[in-house]
Amino acid sequence: MQQIAGILLMGGKSSRFNKDKAYAIYDGKYFYEHIFEVISSHVESTIVVAHDKQKVDDHVQVISDVARFQGQGPLAGIYSAMIAKEAEWYVVLPVDMPFIDSSIIKTLIAHRMKEVNGVVARIRDKIQPLVAVYHRSICDVIHKHLIAEKRSMHSLLDVLRVEYVDFTDDDAHAFRNINTQEEYELYMKE
Repeated sequence: MQQIAGILLMGGKSSRFNKDKAYAIYDGKYFYEHIFEVISSHVESTIVVAHDKQKVDDHVQVISDVARFQGQGPLAGIYSAMIAKEAEWYVVLPVDMPFIDSSIIKTLIAHRMKEVNGVVARIRDKIQPLVAVYHRSICDVIHKHLIAEKRSMHSLLDVLRVEYVDFTDDDAHAFRNINTQEEYELYMKE
């Protein structure tokens, strides 16, 4: 079993962006390529959770949600990746945060401990459940939530032992997620 694996959540609908965010360009690369590089520099392997129409480089391991929970959001993606790849811990990142950097992941990984099963970023009092490190022990908890149709990441965090890691205003740029074309145009100019 691996010590730490990465999970890149790529399979969202991008409905407010009007096209697939994974293929938006930042600094000459697709968003998914940036996030993949950030995760991969800290883990033994990275798995990308995508939907059928999304394509990535051949050397990248790509899966879809398990059939029973197909298209049911980030919880389904995390669960599916945990089923596909055994590891002690999982670094999770969404595809729509192209400014995230390695120092954020390094800090989260450093906060792992036996007393918790989740290490979650927080910026300006806002919890970032998809910028996190989760222990494999939560796989069954996620499964129960999905069966009960509780798909909220925050409802999952309510039942976990979580260490929240506060980041400063200096890190705020790294946590910008891009949901619309307007945000994309605005943030790419900065």
